Amino acid sequence: MRRLQTMLVSAALLVAVGCGTKSYEFRLNTTLDAMRYRKRLDDKLEPAVKGKLEELLIYVRPPKKMQQTKEFMLTAPPPGMFDADVSLLDASKQSTLHLLARVKRPKAPNAKTKKAEEVPTIRGDFNKDVLTLLNGFYNPPPELSIEKFKEETQKSNKFRKSIFSANDKNVQVYLYGPKGDPYEVAFIFEFPGSEQAAIATPIGLCLESFTTGQKARRAFAGTGGEEETEGGPGGAVAF
Repeated sequence: MRRLQTMLVSAALLVAVGCGTKSYEFRLNTTLDAMRYRKRLDDKLEPAVKGKLEELLIYVRPPKKMQQTKEFMLTAPPPGMFDADVSLLDASKQSTLHLLARVKRPKAPNAKTKKAEEVPTIRGDFNKDVLTLLNGFYNPPPELSIEKFKEETQKSNKFRKSIFSANDKNVQVYLYGPKGDPYEVAFIFEFPGSEQAAIATPIGLCLESFTTGQKARRAFAGTGGEEETEGGPGGAVAF
C-alpha cells in the first residue's frame, strides 16, 4: 500500500513539473512574439503622433519617415467639424497620411450650464462629412459613396475601405467607427503608384497597431496597448 502511495505521489509530481514546463514555454513564446512584433513596428513605423491625437487618446504610428506638417494638407474643414485634422508627409517619396477624428462625448446633463460640451451643429454623420471633404478635394470619378466601401479587418480593428486614383497618386481611405464606439477616425493614405509595394506593409502595421481610449493611454505610456493586438488580452507576459 505504501509503495502504491509513493508511486502515485511521484506520478503527480511528474505531471506538475510537465504542466509547469508547458506553462513556462507558453509564457516565454508569448513574450518573444510580442518582442518580435514590437521590433517589426519599430522597423516600419514612426513613434505615435503627439499633440491633439494624444489628448484625445488616439494612438497612431505613421509609416517610417512621415512627419507631421504644420497645417492640414487637404481642404481645411469648417471649424468644429472634426476634433482633430492632421497631415503627415514623407517628402522624399511624396507620400502622405491625413487623419480626421471625432470623439463622441456624452450629452451634458444640464445644457444651460455646460453649453461648451454640446456637439457643434455643423457636424453631420462622420463618414458623410469625411467623404464630402474628400470628394471636394480629389474629385474622384466616380464620386465616393459609403455604400461602395468594403469592410476590412486589420488584427482587431475593423475598417471600411476604398481605393481610387487622383492627381497621379493612389489614394486609400480607411474609416474606423464601430457601432457604440465613441471614436471615429479616418485614415487617408496618398502615395505615388511606384511606392505601392513599399508602403503596403507599413500601412497594414499602422492600421493594426492603431488603438484608442485606455489602450491608447497605455500605449502612449509604453505600458502595453499595441502589443495586445498580437499577443491577445494583456499582451506580453512576465516570467
